[in-house]
Amino acid sequence: MQFVRLFLYRGSFLVFPFILLMLYLLHSQKKKRIWLFLFMWSLVFVWARFIEPQLIHIQETKIDVWITKTVVLIADFHMGVYKRPDFLARVVSEINNLQDIDFVLIAWDFADNPLSSDVLIDLYAALWQIEAPTYAVLWNHDVEKPGPPLRDELVAALWSLWVTLLNNDVVSFPSFDLIGLGAHLNAEDQISILWDYTSKPSLVLTHNPDTTLAYDKTNNADLTLVWHTHCWQVKIPGLYQQLIPTRWSFVGGKYEWEYGDLFITCGLWETGLPLRLFNPPTIDILHLY
Repeated sequence: MQFVRLFLYRGSFLVFPFILLMLYLLHSQKKKRIWLFLFMWSLVFVWARFIEPQLIHIQETKIDVWITKTVVLIADFHMGVYKRPDFLARVVSEINNLQDIDFVLIAWDFADNPLSSDVLIDLYAALWQIEAPTYAVLWNHDVEKPGPPLRDELVAALWSLWVTLLNNDVVSFPSFDLIGLGAHLNAEDQISILWDYTSKPSLVLTHNPDTTLAYDKTNNADLTLVWHTHCWQVKIPGLYQQLIPTRWSFVGGKYEWEYGDLFITCGLWETGLPLRLFNPPTIDILHLY
């Protein structure tokens, strides 16, 4: 799998000599409509492969959940192949430039490949520079599915980077509880924790929106923050919804339903294909009130 991703990543640079060939054929050959069509799609590919994945979009959303906080939500890092530490450094710089942030929530996948804790610390060193308190939960690429287990290495790395890891843990604030649930695909999301913390509003951080399908209707979270869908990375109308790996028709953004409010971030990194189209990497600022 690593070889395939590297091939996709590096082989995509061949689009530039292909574009030069199209320009030559447009100038010297008949059937110019065909070559123009291929040339235009080559430009779309260049945007989706080389330009849009490097953009950082900041999106602000107001959510009424009886919790007065301003939260930054980032997710789906998948570091190591398509994105490198310099991109994370840009993300951290954007976060530190924001005003009045109470805390940062990181809804991972951290990495897809077997890495030592020392390598992970090098990849994620920029996290140490986040000025606001930072909390994170792990997900399928981090604990075993579909990639190798990285739990122990990530715990050690995050501890060194001053990131608080929540794995079915609760951080109690004066006006609300922050609950971080475990990985859904490994059946580690212990939603029974929600039933033990009902005296205050609850803010839940977990990876897969499918976790909310098991909520109890009377003891659910006031707001659940998730990612996993990538919204999907390439938003071709009528197609991308079919590629989202959830049991319900989750895509991205805010949902209001009987299980409590749900917000899905589109994430910052890429998985599968190194492409983004009509869906730039996003830092979400949530104004809770």
